Parts: sequence; structure tokens; C-alpha cells
Amino acid sequence: MSRISLDASDNRCKCPFEFVRHIAASDTNVSALKLHMAIDQTGRLLMATTVLIVDEDARLVATLVTALARSGYVAMGAQTFGDARRMLRASDPAVLIAGVRLGPYNGLHLLLRGRGERPQMKVIVLGIADRTIEKEALALGASAYMSKPVTVEAVLAEVGALAPLFPAAARDNDAQASRAATSLVEGYLPA
Repeated sequence: MSRISLDASDNRCKCPFEFVRHIAASDTNVSALKLHMAIDQTGRLLMATTVLIVDEDARLVATLVTALARSGYVAMGAQTFGDARRMLRASDPAVLIAGVRLGPYNGLHLLLRGRGERPQMKVIVLGIADRTIEKEALALGASAYMSKPVTVEAVLAEVGALAPLFPAAARDNDAQASRAATSLVEGYLPA
């Protein structure tokens, strides 16, 4: 999946509505504000779905952030409960992927807090293969529980099943607009 981005740090942006193409594979300016979007055939602006990944394993977080971003999602990562809470307050992720272990807190605490503030947010809990924890996570409102180790492909499939890449088109039940938006951004990223 590819995307078009607005890069607010690019000096070629003369106004907020002038779009600058950005290739994620060569992104070195991580401090720049990038809003991933597409324009459907009716001219409607579609914002890409935001996903927040929280796990104490820095490599897992980095791998999932990269894979989701390359798939077209707006992906953010954190390693602690506190950082995740700040990111939840500052953004509005459609999907939260939370590891069970997060220092003194755990992913279930984050699930409760996050869903309390954003009931529509989907939550995927990552943890060891433990049926008791899985049942508890699902009872607390998790959309899915995935046992570690997880594969990138499995996480991408789960996120895709829970949240479409361009939710405005799906919310309007406009499959044609969704396909048009996707086709507009095809080809901007290397495979």
C-alpha cells in the first residue's frame, strides 16, 4: 500500500493545502508532521487510520511501526505506559496494539484507560500464550489477543480486519471511493 503525505516541514509547502509527496522508505525527518491521506474520486479527503503500538520490546515496536507505515497507516510507537498515555491524549488512534508487559503497569491497564476515553478504539493485546490472560483481555474489551511471538503479516492482517486504511470511505460504505483512494496512492512507495 502506498500513500501521499503532507509534510509540514518541507519549504515547498506554501499553504496547508499544498501536498508534497513523501516516500516513507527514504524518510529521515522523523520530526516532521506527516498526515497520510488520499483524495477519492469525489474530491473527498480521506485520512489514513492511525495505529499506536506499545510494547516493552523496542525491536518489536520499531518493526511494527515500519511495517504499518509502509502499508499506508499512520503508525506511532511507545515502550512505556506513561508514553502511551501521553500519545493517546495527543492523538486519536483507531487501533491500539498493547503488549501485556509494560513495566509496573500492563497492556490491560492501557486497554481500560484507552477504551474508557475512546470507546470506539480497537485494541489488540500481545502477550504470552496464556488462556487466562487472553480471556481477561477479551472480557475487558480487547478486540483481539495475539500470542507472542507474532509475525508482521499476522499483525497487519488483524489491523486490516479491525480498521480499514481509509475509514471515511468505509464508514460511508463507499467501496468504490475506497478503491479509488487506494489507486490514487499506488506506486509512491517501493515494494
